[in-house]
Amino acid sequence: LLLLLTGHLWAEWMSGWRLPLKIRLLSLAAAACAPLLFSGFYERLMLKTRYEAGTRFETVIESKHGVITVDKDKNVHGNGEYDGYIKLEPSAGSGMMRPYFPSAVLEKVEDVLVIGVSSGTWTRILSCHPQVRKVTAIEISSGYLKLIAAYPEVSPILNDPKVEIVVDDGRRWLRRNPARKFDLVVMNTAVHWREFATAVLSREMLEMVKAALKPGGIVTWNCTGSGRAVRTGMEVFPHTIMMMNFCVASESPLIPDRERWRSVLSTYRIGGRPVIDKQSEQGRANLEGLLGFIDHQGDQPDDSNWRWLTREQMQTKWSNERIITDDNLGHEYP
Repeated sequence: LLLLLTGHLWAEWMSGWRLPLKIRLLSLAAAACAPLLFSGFYERLMLKTRYEAGTRFETVIESKHGVITVDKDKNVHGNGEYDGYIKLEPSAGSGMMRPYFPSAVLEKVEDVLVIGVSSGTWTRILSCHPQVRKVTAIEISSGYLKLIAAYPEVSPILNDPKVEIVVDDGRRWLRRNPARKFDLVVMNTAVHWREFATAVLSREMLEMVKAALKPGGIVTWNCTGSGRAVRTGMEVFPHTIMMMNFCVASESPLIPDRERWRSVLSTYRIGGRPVIDKQSEQGRANLEGLLGFIDHQGDQPDDSNWRWLTREQMQTKWSNERIITDDNLGHEYP
């Protein structure tokens, strides 16, 4: 509306305030229709044929990096692509198991690096890990900090003394901080075919991350169904497993330990409340269901993604895939 009115006044000035009546009426009509034309603009733009009249995003944040939206179910989208959702509790069969899984294969998790904060959900979860002393979280878009501040589930990370949030590019931060080393690096990154996805999925990026690991440290990243992203990790790291759609990699062997994982999950607290309510039957069943993930080794008869694969099984599936490099730009230019 402001642009239309400003444009009209500019046109009036250029014409010496002698615009024809019909032009003035047309401009007035356009200004009057502006609220209708742009009502639900982002909803219609993103949902397209799935848009229903009256659908509105709960939150819309615009920045130089694009548009962040959150719907009523707290699903987060960045530039129209799914970025995750704001939920903290793990449950058997759900992808929310993934930020809790590192303790199944890592004895000590004290220093954590998160590349890509987005809604802050995983950063919040990792900052509450009973062993964690420090979480360094790198996010390129400051718009997500506004989103985080608006949701009490994740907003505590903005004032948590254990959490350092840096607005920067992940690769640039790694280059500038070669002395920083971590037990765990987490990259719940963009869909593999999105613009700039190569920056976090390429061999060169994983080599930088490998250099940032402490002895025995691990890195996990979201492959989002890309065999090339999996194969690239196998090229860089001698030890890998596939955890749902996440590749877990290290220079040390990766062996899931059920009892260690049980111990960590049993003492995990977020906001002073246990993540697993062991006092209730439902909570105990959820804990056993989560731990049961370790038993789901190999492809499942029902093709469920609730499974993990050994490196040998990964080789069988993806050994012929072409690796992603900065030069070939992976899936961005197939």
